[in-house]
Amino acid sequence: MAYHKIDWEMILHRHKRVKDCAEEWGISPRRVQIYCEEGRIEGAFKYGQYWLIPKDAKKPPEKERKK
Repeated sequence: MAYHKIDWEMILHRHKRVKDCAEEWGISPRRVQIYCEEGRIEGAFKYGQYWLIPKDAKKPPEKERKK
């Protein structure tokens, strides 16, 4: 079985990591992961254990909280 080395430079040319989005949007990395899990970031996908988010992705609107 052949092992394919991840070419992070190529991947990060088109995508951002959770940490990068969290810093850009001013929220926690965990919140970004939750947005990804809920399908609220268009084009985000999981590659192994990492979420990859398109560079042009916008922060999803906040959900209204129950009172």
